[in-house]
Amino acid sequence: MARKFGIELEVSGGNLNMSQVAALITAAGVRCNVEGYNHARRNDWKIVPDSSLMNSGGRNMMEIVSPPLKGSKGVAEVELVAATLVANGITVNGACGMHVHVDAADLTAQHLKNVCKLVAIHEEHLKAVLPQSRHNTRWARWPSQMGIGDTIAARCARIDACTSVVDLLNLWGRDRYRAINLEALSRHTTVEFRSHSGTVDPRKIAAWVMLCVGIVRNANQDADIAQKLPCGTVRQFTNLVRFAGKKNVGYFFERRSYFKSRAA
Repeated sequence: MARKFGIELEVSGGNLNMSQVAALITAAGVRCNVEGYNHARRNDWKIVPDSSLMNSGGRNMMEIVSPPLKGSKGVAEVELVAATLVANGITVNGACGMHVHVDAADLTAQHLKNVCKLVAIHEEHLKAVLPQSRHNTRWARWPSQMGIGDTIAARCARIDACTSVVDLLNLWGRDRYRAINLEALSRHTTVEFRSHSGTVDPRKIAAWVMLCVGIVRNANQDADIAQKLPCGTVRQFTNLVRFAGKKNVGYFFERRSYFKSRAA
């Protein structure tokens, strides 16, 4: 998994403020600083305030942001930070989310179209491993909620019709509140996956990061990614979650079964 990535964790510090949480992360061996709200890329982890969380009912709400990370070493660092949060009582509430940025600096218009098509084709599969609250949220709208077509085929056709990155950005909508945010291209040269619920669970975070990176990696081809019918099959779900690596396939099947049982 060579493509760079970064994460943003929205959390509640509870009895701990931003400086105390940063000190705990640093003590665990990962340099972390407290800053004012900003979108600047850093070489170290940072903790910033997030106004969208201020009225969520949680205490000491904050956003923990990684620097660009890469490969298994980067995933291990994410897991270490998350384990540190868990060990010190850092939690999340319903207002929190986890965002994953994946490096897209080298992606062509066709590659980006493929990313969008993978999300459009596998929307229901992705929702199946997420809580119901993430199926319809204004902070991360899915392709089916964006007014670009009533069916998967129609949405894919609209994506196919784009002949440039600008066309695709205009189709996708010029704001960041999408399950996959293309507006991050101009600010960070990344695509941002915004649909995951807030979590500090190292296993959940690592598996989702690897899935997001795998989607971009598999979209990085000059051939158009075709819609395979029928959508929503177990085989297609398996093909999707394999993007995260074989060791995570079982995890995603467990998540799907868990949320399916809760909905029954």
